[in-house]
Amino acid sequence: MKLHEPLGPPAWAAFFIRVSLGYYLLVQGYAYLRRVPEIVEKVKGFNMIPEHLAQLYGSLLPFLAVAAGIMLILGFWTTLAAIISSLIISSIIYAFKDYPTSFRAPPTPSIVLLCSSLSLLFSGSGAMSIDHLRKSPG
Repeated sequence: MKLHEPLGPPAWAAFFIRVSLGYYLLVQGYAYLRRVPEIVEKVKGFNMIPEHLAQLYGSLLPFLAVAAGIMLILGFWTTLAAIISSLIISSIIYAFKDYPTSFRAPPTPSIVLLCSSLSLLFSGSGAMSIDHLRKSPG
């Protein structure tokens, strides 16, 4: 074993990132499905977008998170799911100002989630995914 080489096929790296991010989004989105009115009020309270758009965004947010989570877990339309998750996580980072305030501060969990989501845009779905099966010949 050479410690400067991967232990397995690189396609598995995307699989682990995809499934863990998908699980996170699915669980978070599902938890918020029962609290949609509360989410809408919280989004309106940020006063960052017009009220009618805040109503729409707050209402769709849990459903988008669940849908993106399921798509990521299955590896179905991974690029679309990664775009959706990147936008969701970016909006949360922006709204809650959930980012390091200096270069010495460690990255916040939201930043790590965003980087995971962005990495899927470049790596693709990886192993064991519907997208991979659709690309395979035969």
